[in-house]
Amino acid sequence: MPNRAHHWLPTVDHPSDKASVEFIVTAPEQYQVIANGIQLEETNLGNGLKLTHWGETVILPTKVMVIGVAPFAVRLARETHGIPVTSWVFRDNRLEGFHDYQPAVDILDWFINHVGPYPYQKLANVQSKTRYGGMENASNIFYNESTVTGKGGRENLLAHEIAHQWFGNSASEANWHHAWLSEGFATYLTDLYVESANGRDAMVSLLESQRQQVIRFANRRFAPIVDTTITDYNQVLNTNSYQKGGWVLHMLRQEIGDEAFWKGIRTYYDRFKYSNALTDDLRRVMEEVSGKDLKAFFQQWLFVAGHPKLEMSWNYNNESKQLTLELKQTQKGAAFQFPIDVGIYYDNETTPDIKSFQVKGSSEQFTAKLEKTPTKIILDPNVKLLFEGALVKKDN
Repeated sequence: MPNRAHHWLPTVDHPSDKASVEFIVTAPEQYQVIANGIQLEETNLGNGLKLTHWGETVILPTKVMVIGVAPFAVRLARETHGIPVTSWVFRDNRLEGFHDYQPAVDILDWFINHVGPYPYQKLANVQSKTRYGGMENASNIFYNESTVTGKGGRENLLAHEIAHQWFGNSASEANWHHAWLSEGFATYLTDLYVESANGRDAMVSLLESQRQQVIRFANRRFAPIVDTTITDYNQVLNTNSYQKGGWVLHMLRQEIGDEAFWKGIRTYYDRFKYSNALTDDLRRVMEEVSGKDLKAFFQQWLFVAGHPKLEMSWNYNNESKQLTLELKQTQKGAAFQFPIDVGIYYDNETTPDIKSFQVKGSSEQFTAKLEKTPTKIILDPNVKLLFEGALVKKDN
């Protein structure tokens, strides 16, 4: 659960109670010790003991304060932007672990170039016994021991946890109910990294999978992303905070455009680094950089449960050359407002003609003039909208 620091540190275990931290650890001399910050001392004490002192002057939320003690194998992967990136793996996994964690260097470089300066003085990637796939501890990320196989393929996990160094660790949510500002950011920034590294099709595949996860979760738990009814804070670590939060950022990017989106990401981070923020703080930044009123967008996607469930049909009249689309929203509660694209295919063409419509109510009809008879029409061809439903052809 996110508020576990008080089980081992005497703290106010809340993301807004940030502090600098030092760890002075006495351990058997055959062990290496890793912790937040930079190493200030390592001294053999005799009698088989060693003292290791790490210190972090940057204030941190307690959830990302950590120490690791084990017979590690340690290697410098490389430096980027003056930041040393190291791998700490169990000595039995030495070569495999060094290989699997090596991509962290290029990932860190990408985030520095796209978001802003790295907030800490080192990045250590540590094989550990964490119960999660990864835990984003500040400046030394802990990964589950099973992540080391020697086969690579851990770039998405590495990217997610590295993104947290900016969002969650440095710019932190002001209370647990806004955890999407940490997890949604890490999810979507991973998607964007994948797009840069592997192409748009790879990112679209992630988005489509994440959309299905959101749909399944909503069927089990019908709740908004910012769910103030949660009292067991372990429950904020859910699909809403991760995948739906990521999807909200994806739709926000479509709403305000790439240039304003990235400017907003960088401005939001710079304004709230080493501090805390709420969802409304992000909204105000995005309104500032885009010049758009985003109150309705943020309200319906973050503070209202569910997503659009659509029943949609199409019909084409050859005589009038008119396409007619009928749409109904069938989800519980109020209608959502959103733009929706339809992709229109003719003959054997592989690139669709895209028409965009603005949905404002629970029942809508749209028309468009087409010069040719469509052979196929699909919803959301470029994967821009969080929704469920299908488009069917209506008989004349």
